[in-house]
Amino acid sequence: TQDCNGDYWIRKPREKTNNMCNIPLLDIPRMIAEKYKNHPECIKRGVVLPVPSNQRMNSYLKEIADVCGIKKTLSTHIARHTFACIAIANKVSMESIAKMLGHSDLRTTKIYAKLMDKTVSEEMNILKRKFSVITISEAGTVTIPTAPIWMTQFEIADLFGVFSYNIRKAIHSIYKHKELDESETRKYVRQPDGISYETYSIEMIIAIAFRIYSRESVLFRQFIIAKMSTATKEIPITLFVSCGRVSNLWYS
Repeated sequence: TQDCNGDYWIRKPREKTNNMCNIPLLDIPRMIAEKYKNHPECIKRGVVLPVPSNQRMNSYLKEIADVCGIKKTLSTHIARHTFACIAIANKVSMESIAKMLGHSDLRTTKIYAKLMDKTVSEEMNILKRKFSVITISEAGTVTIPTAPIWMTQFEIADLFGVFSYNIRKAIHSIYKHKELDESETRKYVRQPDGISYETYSIEMIIAIAFRIYSRESVLFRQFIIAKMSTATKEIPITLFVSCGRVSNLWYS
């Protein structure tokens, strides 16, 4: 559903307790839901995602864990716990988490962390900004958040609709030929769990877009060029980006 402020929410009673869950719908989950809205199985069963069954879903998650070398047993229930932990780590209050998880007793939610007191909308907006990434909709609309952009290789690969290998190869080539400064375009983000992730700046993302070919990378290049071509009162600039040493092609 959509509220009076234009924000989307998931409002659904829990099957276990019938308590209503009120969950703000962030951009990426909304794009996933939009992707499958016309799927025959979703239309037939009146669901958001074409999941055959919870058991089959958990089986697929186990396969993903095996491929990625994840030792922990993945399941939809683990996803629920993961969401709660991420929300707490980003200062979302226990009251808000309880509402989103559909807990009738706050003591159940307090298992995850100490009590915090803020509103659902304010806290989820903070969480949304911290996890902001560039997105490209099915219609080809490019959305760039106002917050500083630092994306992982997996996020960039998902953005451009290619494999992570292609992104790693492009990044390696860019640094090898000293086209960008590593100290300015790459940084490590340490999470509360102690794991650090390599992230890359908007400058690197733009450079990668001109090195690979996919529907999404073309849309992103067109978006960047259109932005630069828009008439402004500022001094105009020209961007030259190499398309590869072999082809010797350049974009201006």
